[in-house]
Amino acid sequence: MHSPYGCINHNGNLYANDIHLNKIKNFREDNQGIKAFDLKNIVNLAESFVYRYLREEILEDIYDIILSGSQPIYVISPVKPSYPRGNILAYTFAAVLARELDVKIGKGIYQAPRSFKRDKKKDFFERLAHPVNFFDEAQGEGEGIIPGANYIIADDVLTYGGTLAGLHTHVTQYGGHVLGCTTLAGNRSDANHSECRRHNQRFREFERSKKKGWMESCYKDGVLGQPPGVFPLAITQGSKQELLSRAYEGLAQCLQEELGFGVESLTEREAQRILKEFHDYEIQFQRRPESRQKSSFTRKDAVDIFRERIIRAKGA
Repeated sequence: MHSPYGCINHNGNLYANDIHLNKIKNFREDNQGIKAFDLKNIVNLAESFVYRYLREEILEDIYDIILSGSQPIYVISPVKPSYPRGNILAYTFAAVLARELDVKIGKGIYQAPRSFKRDKKKDFFERLAHPVNFFDEAQGEGEGIIPGANYIIADDVLTYGGTLAGLHTHVTQYGGHVLGCTTLAGNRSDANHSECRRHNQRFREFERSKKKGWMESCYKDGVLGQPPGVFPLAITQGSKQELLSRAYEGLAQCLQEELGFGVESLTEREAQRILKEFHDYEIQFQRRPESRQKSSFTRKDAVDIFRERIIRAKGA
């Protein structure tokens, strides 16, 4: 990720609280169409926003990666067919990266709109039950996924990683090769499992102290044992093991039956959230009066609750 410690910019402000974020993301076309003046202003605002989060050392790391690949190299982002109304910040970030790295920007690749109405309380399950899909709408030479070409996938923010994973799958399915994925910032994980406790604890310390230089001292340590600025997209071995100790077999069967994929296809953020869900189910069970009638909360109980929530989300 380019933002220091995932979700904070160089001034110590949270990505989600950036005063320009909503103005960029809520840009819409009016009845008279998009005025050139307004579009230029919003693009300029998005570009200045991107540069507030870029870190030179991360750009250098990506440049080292692309040197190892053969030409051509493209930067792509999850742009919706309604662009510039769809994902203007992600596209601007991709364009800035392409310019800074002196590579091309991919075109003709679009994200299909999701069918659910987002509810923040149910957001994770709705995302999981409705995976992101992509399609090519090539209109000229060099558009769409080019077999044998190398790609860098760029998005504005990492939440659960489903969008990045979906675009990664689309690229490889049609013969492209993904050199890496990068985001401008990352929403703070709310997982409670062991690998993430240090991350959350240090973030809370920052929120309390606002100490100058704190970001640099903690950012250099990296997250989940990764190098600075790196967060794993695919599920890590540690998360797999923790899922194994809690509900691996039942969860694997549930995911396969309800969603058509296994535990190994989860992103790291999705795995963290599932671990948190299972922890919360157990806590909630212990607080209920009926828990006195039952000796313990089993793996099957947790998977049954999880399955029920997936089924509800699929019908949303």
